[in-house]
Amino acid sequence: MRKFLLCALFGLVLAAPAIAAEPCNSPKPDFLVMTEPTDDIPKNIREFAGHWTGMWQQGKKGVLCHNLYVTEVKPDGTVKAYYSWGRYDPWGINAPGYRKATGKIEGNKLNLDVDSGYASAVYTRKGNKLKGIYLPDSYKTPGTFTRIPSDKKEAAVTP
Repeated sequence: MRKFLLCALFGLVLAAPAIAAEPCNSPKPDFLVMTEPTDDIPKNIREFAGHWTGMWQQGKKGVLCHNLYVTEVKPDGTVKAYYSWGRYDPWGINAPGYRKATGKIEGNKLNLDVDSGYASAVYTRKGNKLKGIYLPDSYKTPGTFTRIPSDKKEAAVTP
């Protein structure tokens, strides 16, 4: 029995990195409607539209799942989105959730108001990747996010 427990514990230790590497699994709103950007919207703005997924990091390790759904972009760069997060107990995030967010795109950066002025996130786009910084109060949390292709859009965009 003791040998079995040791093997089981060793197996859990070996499996832990694989668990962290699984795809992001934060909630998606059931009523989510993605508005396809029209051709009159500048390309740098259009290319933010869609679903992005990845992890907020602690040090160099991804610890908090995050999905960003940019549901609508306007020619002036204003954005409507849903900000979705997973669970990470060490940060006191004990349940996954999502909320509506608004923002503004300037150049290749999206500044998103995540929590009515309490927290914001800044995403810098390069092709199908976003580098993000989450900014609540006095600390900065980095993250990296990848575009999830949709059936209606091209899978790749140019930087």
